[in-house]
Amino acid sequence: MSKNTILSIIVVLQFLAYFMVLKFNEPNYLLLFFLLGVVAIPFVRIKNNDFINLIVFSLLFIFFGVLSQQYSKQYEIYNILSSLFQGVFTYIFALSIYSLSNAYQYVKWLFIAYLGMLSFEFINLGITNVDAFNHILAIGSRNIVSAICLCFLILLLAIGAATGRRVSIFYPVVTFVFCFFLYGKSGIILSFLILLFFIIRCFSSKIVIFTFFISFLLLLFNYNNIYYYVIQHTNFSSGFESVERLEIIKEYINAIENDGFRIFFGVNIKDNLPMVLYYGNNPHNSFLNGHILYGLFHTIFFIILFFYIFIKSNNLLFSFLTFCLLIRYSIDTLGLFSPFDVSLFYIFIVIKNKLVNKV
Repeated sequence: MSKNTILSIIVVLQFLAYFMVLKFNEPNYLLLFFLLGVVAIPFVRIKNNDFINLIVFSLLFIFFGVLSQQYSKQYEIYNILSSLFQGVFTYIFALSIYSLSNAYQYVKWLFIAYLGMLSFEFINLGITNVDAFNHILAIGSRNIVSAICLCFLILLLAIGAATGRRVSIFYPVVTFVFCFFLYGKSGIILSFLILLFFIIRCFSSKIVIFTFFISFLLLLFNYNNIYYYVIQHTNFSSGFESVERLEIIKEYINAIENDGFRIFFGVNIKDNLPMVLYYGNNPHNSFLNGHILYGLFHTIFFIILFFYIFIKSNNLLFSFLTFCLLIRYSIDTLGLFSPFDVSLFYIFIVIKNKLVNKV
């Protein structure tokens, strides 16, 4: 059995393992995700310096995580290590995908399988049964269901750009449709922006103009129906802003203003963040969640990572996809660290290895 075949089996099993974590809230599958990552190490393309850097940064995150929790006194070392292990093994997961010679095919079929599962759920639950969509996964609401669609799409587009594979418009269109019927604002907006970007970038000006013309006519003649559906049945009924998320950010800033050291070591949820406590210790922001766990070191690390991608890529698609991830991370506790980071880490690895052409 070739190395590529072994690695492809590992990649598929890791996808399935983490999906089972989300679907059934079974932590043993997360341990399987870690174990498969360990097995993948001998087969991935990684330089010695990169492996040393991975170890060094892991130790730094443990150090600053312990330091932060000693100050804020809220989480045990288990929470720090669990989050960090997810980050480390997701990076190895991204390396595995990067190392596969036929990664596009595997990710494409996994994406199709996920869309097929969603289609079955829509048929079974009813396409207008909004509350039922919150129970498709044991961990996470319908917003996480749509986030998986977005992350799959972003990863597929990134692999296509890195390997010279042309991605069919089917995937951006279907992603937008599913996100639309999952009723989340962020999913609808980001999937629409990706679809729009895809059309403008991949088709001739005549096709783009024709598409916009047809879309305008459809919108014009169905304005009342579309307006009623969007306002009454999606989260746009509460406006474009999320009041709760904005209040959590204000609450977090106020806690830091009351004690300046909290900017370095994070904020204690129980004593200072009643809204986050009310939502089950969920700050609905990946950056805030990372700051709570690891303090300022986590924030600086990912700011540098995002800037590195924006500056070094010289590729409009990669910059745009990273911007979409940045927005998604800002409105949910989704990544930084979690397996949802696989798209971000894949883009970073490709750029670091200078395999992306300027577009």
